[in-house]
Amino acid sequence: MAPPSQSPPSRLRAGHLERAEGGIKRRVRTRQACESCRRRRRKCNGRLPCAQCIGYSYPCQYLSGAPGNVEEQTSRLESDNSKTTDLNQLHVGTHEVAEASGSVRLSQQSNNDGPEKGPENHEIRSAKFRPTVDTVKGRYSNAHSSILLPRRLGRTMNLSKHIRFHSYGWNVNTRLEPTAFIAPAVCRLLTFQDLSFYSHIFFELVDPIYHFIDQQKFLDQCAQYWTAKKDLLQDIEAVVCGVVALGSFFADKPSPVESSLVEHAKQVLDIGCAYAPGRVSLTQIAGWALRTLYLRLTTRPHLSWYSSCSTMHVAEAIGLHVNLEDVEIITGDSTEFIPELTSSRSDLFECAVFINMIISAEYGRSRVILQGGTEPKFESTSKLAKLTAIMVRIESSLTQEARMNILSTLQDLPGEPMIFILLKTDVTIHLFRRHLHLYQDTLGLPESTILLSIIKTGLSAIRSLVPQRQAWWNVSCQHRSSR
Repeated sequence: MAPPSQSPPSRLRAGHLERAEGGIKRRVRTRQACESCRRRRRKCNGRLPCAQCIGYSYPCQYLSGAPGNVEEQTSRLESDNSKTTDLNQLHVGTHEVAEASGSVRLSQQSNNDGPEKGPENHEIRSAKFRPTVDTVKGRYSNAHSSILLPRRLGRTMNLSKHIRFHSYGWNVNTRLEPTAFIAPAVCRLLTFQDLSFYSHIFFELVDPIYHFIDQQKFLDQCAQYWTAKKDLLQDIEAVVCGVVALGSFFADKPSPVESSLVEHAKQVLDIGCAYAPGRVSLTQIAGWALRTLYLRLTTRPHLSWYSSCSTMHVAEAIGLHVNLEDVEIITGDSTEFIPELTSSRSDLFECAVFINMIISAEYGRSRVILQGGTEPKFESTSKLAKLTAIMVRIESSLTQEARMNILSTLQDLPGEPMIFILLKTDVTIHLFRRHLHLYQDTLGLPESTILLSIIKTGLSAIRSLVPQRQAWWNVSCQHRSSR
């Protein structure tokens, strides 16, 4: 059995023994358990954050404020730091989870709905180097990566020529690099008239809420693409397939090539991620987001969850979660410039984050949280921004007052378009599942009144959308949850 000093924080009990002066052990009794341990019926050591919350990455919060013995324990822990290494492992300091979606930030140490927690006298150091984005290849890498280290060292050594920003040692020449080829196909599968017809339906029904494609850019580039010589596959094909497939899904007369377009988009996106050179672009991220929406409408939810996670990983690969003014930009000579179809970086990222969050929440799986995100220069104009912020708040411990504030905010959000009503109803039901039903908390009259009002509005929207052939997946989800 490993000695206590080697036990991980998640294994430590609330009544652990601490070593005092002279090597005498004494038991520290817990006066108050945190809310997470109380709900899960686990022993709490009364620290902030406590050992259980550290080990399992739970938000640590005390309903009646900071526990009485936290300051005493923290002070004693710091004084005995040089003598006991096992206790030093417990004191992990501030535990932050940074959410990179635009204006959204979640910190377990600074939550507007909870009490102030823990000392704030930690040393704050500013990094000398910043993350890097290659605007030609669309590659992002954090400042501490091994890819950037040679370039950093070369700069400090004042080399006459900068070391390239690329990965090292990826192939020791034991195997040939896998390659794949997919021929351009959208111009063969679609006439430009069909493209115009189904894309019009997409921008009328889908774009008002999931707005991440610029309609005029899309139509202009498609017109050029249909008349140009198409020797190489481009990411625009995945976006065209996604737009037309979603337009066909909501059309009175679906396209006969809808399934072929969906399969072609899959091949285009898979090649971009699975084969050299592993291209990434904003257009490719838009293609992944469109595929996720289509899959969520037509097949099993866990398949759309896979796709939503892939969307987030491609977004990180291009550095979509960082403000370009906060990173080092590497530029170079590009043989061909292909303009992006997206409306803006922030709108695209906001939609990608929300889709991943809502699908993960309804299917009970982890969402993708990107590290190193920075505030965008321009605030997102997406209608999903406020819903995303609420989803992040729901992930932390909430008091009854905080829940009431969230429900009031949801109720005051716009009542159109109809799909937005369904989405905010889904977020409301997720709040109920996570914070009320799971822990059997008491639902007050004001909370229940607002909650039922939002759900009734959502059911009314369903009755309006179904006759219009707008059978969003929320229709089934809300009927099942409302029973």
